[in-house]
Amino acid sequence: MKMQDAMVWWNDREEHKDHPGQPMLLVLSNEEDGNERFAYLSNSTGACCGGWESTDPERLAVHLLAIYAWATGRNGVPADVAHREFLKIDEYREWIEYETGPFAAAYPL
Repeated sequence: MKMQDAMVWWNDREEHKDHPGQPMLLVLSNEEDGNERFAYLSNSTGACCGGWESTDPERLAVHLLAIYAWATGRNGVPADVAHREFLKIDEYREWIEYETGPFAAAYPL
């Protein structure tokens, strides 16, 4: 999916006690029906937010990397879970595979 359509849902290490398993993160298309099924994941951002689709691609990339860091570093989502879900985002996958696109421009190595 394009990052303009990406919606990220996650919970934290405290909230997962009410649901089986460990803290989790999901990346879904804002166009996908049934996003409300994941409302128990108390944190969400992305295409559900006003102005997301009109934001510059490099700024979206920085924002998505901040979400990744926040969810894994602060909320205890395993990095491999977050990475696997973020690979659903075309531009993230392009950055990981080829070091190109808006993520590469936002975070030059």
